[in-house]
Amino acid sequence: MNALEDTLLAAAALGDTVAVRAALAAGADPELPDPYGRTALDHTVRHGLTGIATLLEPRHLCGTGGTAVTPARAPAR
Repeated sequence: MNALEDTLLAAAALGDTVAVRAALAAGADPELPDPYGRTALDHTVRHGLTGIATLLEPRHLCGTGGTAVTPARAPAR
């Protein structure tokens, strides 16, 4: 983890939408956890910050510079 991910984690926990967007645009990896294993999304959900949580959801990050991708679905049987 580097300073960019630290910034993203702190901004997410504090509810700073502008800083979250800036960190994501700069290439912060929203999937990297803090030392306790929590991601930025985990922090936003824990604090009830649904607006920021939406920014960090994998389906929202696709094509916006984020590194997360939507998991593939298993084929129907």
